[in-house]
Amino acid sequence: LMRSGIEFSNRFEFREMKFSRIGDIFLEISQSKNWAKALTPYLTGHWCFDDIAQMNEDVVVYSKINIVETLVNYRVGKKWITLATTNLSPDEVQGKYGRTVASRFNQMFEAVEFETQTDYRTL
Repeated sequence: LMRSGIEFSNRFEFREMKFSRIGDIFLEISQSKNWAKALTPYLTGHWCFDDIAQMNEDVVVYSKINIVETLVNYRVGKKWITLATTNLSPDEVQGKYGRTVASRFNQMFEAVEFETQTDYRTL
């Protein structure tokens, strides 16, 4: 899927796309003393976020913060290109993140379903 995201992003000429797995962002933020500063680079620019909902994205820093909710809520009104990959269906997105985030997913993304049950990753 990441390769598909790279190929898709190449359609946007003269725009640099950055890529990160949500799990990597989670680790970066959870190990940081300043979660807001650690999250800041992901709030601007053109990004592809890989593997949304593959793990619990909640970070506890004074209070619980969900990385995906924070990214989507901030980026929804901006003009930054945002691509995302997930194995969740639209109904599962609503079940995991709630009605508001699911609505923003619908606003920000066009779902492209890959109809295969084969996992091509190897160990």
